[in-house]
Amino acid sequence: MNFHRACVCVLGFFVCSLAYAVPAKDSGFYLGGALGVTELEDDGAFAGLNVDDSDSSIQITGGYKISPNFAFEGRVSNLGDYTISGMGTVTIGVDVVSVHAVGILPVGEDGFEFFGQLGFGRADLDTSCCGSDDETVGSAGIGVRYFASEHFAIGLQIDAYAYEDKSTGITYDMGVATSQVSFQYLF
Repeated sequence: MNFHRACVCVLGFFVCSLAYAVPAKDSGFYLGGALGVTELEDDGAFAGLNVDDSDSSIQITGGYKISPNFAFEGRVSNLGDYTISGMGTVTIGVDVVSVHAVGILPVGEDGFEFFGQLGFGRADLDTSCCGSDDETVGSAGIGVRYFASEHFAIGLQIDAYAYEDKSTGITYDMGVATSQVSFQYLF
């Protein structure tokens, strides 16, 4: 199933379950996951080369909702593999382990909430030619979530992860943007 079809399924789920909407619990531990599509931004590092700059992502999330408006969470994210070709072929894989502060804005009593996150962590950049490199990564994102019950939510979110690549002796501002369908279970 492609990402656009998944978004239509999520939208259908939202519409069909409006009659059963309930607000989320005010606090508690949660686990979640997300699937989506990604795009690599290379800041001109691969200018003149052929770059396959899109792939898929998978993410596992765990956190604690302190109040209806704030949570802390940790994430393990595979942000895809990107192929650069021109003078040979190199593949770069991007995996991130990060922590995030999450601001939450519940929308009435109908089970919807908007959220935004800021985070930081470590990106493992694994290349097919030159081994791996670890970089500090910053993250920001926004999304909307719908609670079909006080425990289970489904959502759509957009996140961006940014880091500096200094491996060539020149500093490039690199990044990966994700658009994801997410799921969350609040205990």
